[in-house]
Amino acid sequence: AARTSMAALIDCAKDVFSGKYKHGFVLARPPSHHAVGNEQLARNGSPANLPFGFCHVNSIASAVVNLRKDHPGLRTCIFDFDVHPGNGNEDTFYNDPSVLTISIHQCGIWPGGDVCREDYVGGSRALGSVFNLPVLSGAGDTDYYYAMNRYIFPEIEAFKPDIIFLAAGYDALNGDPYADQQLTVNWYGWCIAELMRMDIPLVLNLEGGYSPKHAAEAVDKSISALAGTPAEAFLNHMTIMAERERYTAHCREMYETRARALNRLKPEPPESEMVDIRDALF
Repeated sequence: AARTSMAALIDCAKDVFSGKYKHGFVLARPPSHHAVGNEQLARNGSPANLPFGFCHVNSIASAVVNLRKDHPGLRTCIFDFDVHPGNGNEDTFYNDPSVLTISIHQCGIWPGGDVCREDYVGGSRALGSVFNLPVLSGAGDTDYYYAMNRYIFPEIEAFKPDIIFLAAGYDALNGDPYADQQLTVNWYGWCIAELMRMDIPLVLNLEGGYSPKHAAEAVDKSISALAGTPAEAFLNHMTIMAERERYTAHCREMYETRARALNRLKPEPPESEMVDIRDALF
C-alpha cells in the first residue's frame, strides 16, 4: 500500500507539472510525511526512506526527486498543515536551497526533537529553507488564519516555487483524538483556495486525520476548493473572531526566534560536487 500510494503521487505530480491537470489530490494511505531521509546513511549507501511513526515511505520527497530528474532547476515548496511536524520532508531536504519546507503544527506535539523547532532553519548550505511555525494548543480558525496570512503565504510567494506540494493532514480539526486544535472543516477549504490563487501547480497528498467523520468533511471542502470554490465562500463559514493576543503573540515570538537564528548562523558555500542523497530513495 505504501509503495502504491508513493507511485500514485509521483504520477500525479508529473501530470500536474506537465500541464495535463491544474492540480491533484492523492487520497491514499498510509501517510508519509514522517518517513525520513538520513543524509549520512544515504552517503553510506543505505536507503534514505526510513519508516517513522505511521509512515513507511516519503511520497512527497520521492515525487520531488522524480520531477527533478527531468527538471533539474525545479524550485519546490512543501507545505505541511498536519497537526504534527513535517519532520520527514525537512530532514530530507534541510540542506537543499531549491526546496522550501514549511510546517505549521501544534507546539510540543510528537515527534519533537530539534527538527521540529522554530529555530531549526535548514542546513548551512540552505539557511532559511526550513520554516517551522509551532502554534499553541487550542488554536482555531482565527489563529491559523492570522498565521497563514501574516507569515506562511508571504513566505511561499517570496520563494517563487515552480510547484507546491501540500502535506494534507486533517488532525488539527476540532474533535481529532490525537491533538488539541480547534480548526473547522471550512478552514481547510479556505487555505487551499488561497493557495490556488497563487496560480502555481498544486499537488496534495493525504497525511494524518483520525476522526473519520470530520476528516471526510474537511477533505470534501478541500476538493471543493480544488474544483473552484472561492476562498470567500469558506471564509464566510469559518469561526473568525477578534485576534487572540496570546496566540498571535506566540506566533510572532516563533517567527522572531527563527529570524534571530538566521541572523546568527553563517551560510556555507555550496560544495563543488554534492551527492544527491535523494537518489537513494529508489
